Amino acid sequence: MLSTPVNQLTGIGQAGEANLHKAGIRTIWDLLLHLPIRYEDRTQLTPDHACIVGCFAQREGVVCRSQVIPARKPVHRLTLQTGNLDIHLVFLNYDKWAHTLPSVGQRIRIYGQLKADFHGNLEMLHPSMTRLSDGRAVPLPKYLTAIYPVIGNLKQVRLSSIIHDALSCLSADAASLTELPNTVTQGMRLVDALHQIHHASVGTDQALLAGIHPAIQRLALEELTAHQLVAQESRAKQAQYQAVAFSPPADQSAQLLATLGFGLTQGQQQVLQQLRDDLQQNQPMHRLLQGDVGSGKTVIAALAAMQAAENGLQTAIMAPTEILAEQLHATLTQWFSPLGVSCRLLTGSSKAGDKRQTLLGLADGSLSVVVGTHAQFQEEVNYAQLGLVVVDEQHRFGVEQRLALKNKGQQTGQEAYMPHLLHMTATPIPRSLAMTVYGDLNITSLTERPPGRQPIDTLVIPESKREQLAERLVQACRKGAQGYWVCPFIEPSEAMD
Repeated sequence: MLSTPVNQLTGIGQAGEANLHKAGIRTIWDLLLHLPIRYEDRTQLTPDHACIVGCFAQREGVVCRSQVIPARKPVHRLTLQTGNLDIHLVFLNYDKWAHTLPSVGQRIRIYGQLKADFHGNLEMLHPSMTRLSDGRAVPLPKYLTAIYPVIGNLKQVRLSSIIHDALSCLSADAASLTELPNTVTQGMRLVDALHQIHHASVGTDQALLAGIHPAIQRLALEELTAHQLVAQESRAKQAQYQAVAFSPPADQSAQLLATLGFGLTQGQQQVLQQLRDDLQQNQPMHRLLQGDVGSGKTVIAALAAMQAAENGLQTAIMAPTEILAEQLHATLTQWFSPLGVSCRLLTGSSKAGDKRQTLLGLADGSLSVVVGTHAQFQEEVNYAQLGLVVVDEQHRFGVEQRLALKNKGQQTGQEAYMPHLLHMTATPIPRSLAMTVYGDLNITSLTERPPGRQPIDTLVIPESKREQLAERLVQACRKGAQGYWVCPFIEPSEAMD
């Protein structure tokens, strides 16, 4: 039932389905996991003494006045008589929908944040409204009103209705769900947890939003369990594949070590030996190498790629951005070219001629190492004999992206052949968390720095000192130093300037 497509719910047409799909919501389970970002208490009317500027309030009353205030964009204003208080309801840019506003004499219920106009009168800007004038009783909600992250042009009321329908389907089919044992869940069913999250009781919103409510913890338990099951399934699938067992490193590996200009630390030597032991097995290596910036992960990856080249196999190295890919390619080219090992760059902005030459080299086996970004996922990228995949900053890629590159190894015609896989990250990961998140990986850590590395100072500077920071960068550049400024967005954002 949880895998039922969302278009099976009542009233979801093509436009609604498209909006949901854009947000990654394709099934009822996806929809139920679209959790509220906040809650509003509309379960009771706000008394006079609690109607304070800046607070949210819910009142009922009769529209006693309707006017249009002339301006470049006319302002529509209703005056609502609510007991001892009059509240002005203000609607901006509302000409197109003015006909939908309640008329004088109609009774309505409003909810919104109270503000004060220039004269000190209470007003609400674009409040939520419920019409009460048709004679039907409109009871107050029993639960808090959930407010969800926006999905396309779906209104909150429509989104709440869709999620309510999904909860009803879940409840009707609850008997068919496989629940975790009571000893683990402490008796809370998944169905009950989802109901408590989407239909929250008064007074539970703070605990829900803080993640300490039993319903949220029950959902987190479900997610962690699913993650572990997927990891176990991944390990079981890996055991079904064969990999090319590398021969021990030969002359070119020794020459690379000799020409580096520095010696490996004891930690690097231990990690390198561990990798070489893995690569000499006919089971695919699946290892995570974690180490701080400057700890020497790149040279470990380079030596593994050199061993692959000595065995006539290709290596694909994937970086999360084109800048990092270019830097990595420049370093590896400097190391590999003198030893006759070819290395090329493949990114989305590669020139057509360069890209064509790279693809030909990969397909005919004349190219040993390719460094690139997501461009390596493309169908037109074919490898003659892919033996090793290295994923740099692996947390920046999804599981499907990593597997898409790894699966390129099956293009050799050997049905169960897979390349060895090395993940690298500079993000510190405590072992307990790493085993939870990356349960399908073997984990290795580089804990020492190569000698001679400069200490790194990490400072937090407030926004108020932005100009001083810029001036310090200018002074440093005038002295011949270099710097770079990382911006929070690659593409323009509607959320921030």
